[in-house]
Amino acid sequence: EPIDIRQKYMKRTSFVAIDFEHLYPSHETACEVGAVKVLDGLIVGRFYSTIKPPKEKCTGRINSDIIGLNEEMLVSSPTFKEVYRMLCLFVGDMPLVAHHASTEIHTLQKCTSYYNIPEALLKNGMTDTCTMAGGKGLSVCCEEYGITLEEHHHPLQDAEATARLYSALIGEKEQRIVRGERIK
Repeated sequence: EPIDIRQKYMKRTSFVAIDFEHLYPSHETACEVGAVKVLDGLIVGRFYSTIKPPKEKCTGRINSDIIGLNEEMLVSSPTFKEVYRMLCLFVGDMPLVAHHASTEIHTLQKCTSYYNIPEALLKNGMTDTCTMAGGKGLSVCCEEYGITLEEHHHPLQDAEATARLYSALIGEKEQRIVRGERIK
């Protein structure tokens, strides 16, 4: 039976790369999310939002030195529940890609459980670029593949770097530009 190569190729080069940052060690304290939508190897959309973490979960060592945010800066941000609705609309039914996917999965599970909302995104599946790259960190992978990562731990920049890394890992080599930025 013939295989539609285009369809197989599209599935691998159409995805949403996603990254969360946390204010405290608890995954319920997600304070930022970034996502980059890639269709047929082209970046066609970006999603970013800060998130107001639940006050009672804000305990332990604060990650302000890593992410550059603190509780006061997030007071007027939407809650995870509000951001999640918008994120689900952005992602749709596209497969997800993340670096250290287990962390992003855990964040989605913990936050949706905390807010008592159905988790919808994980049904799309999630590919882990860290595993694909042999367990190396995102900044190391970016250096190896010549991918620009100006502000590591900013979720939108990490998501875009992850999208570019995934494309490199699956062998995406085209350089054309058509209504979007070609993944290199």
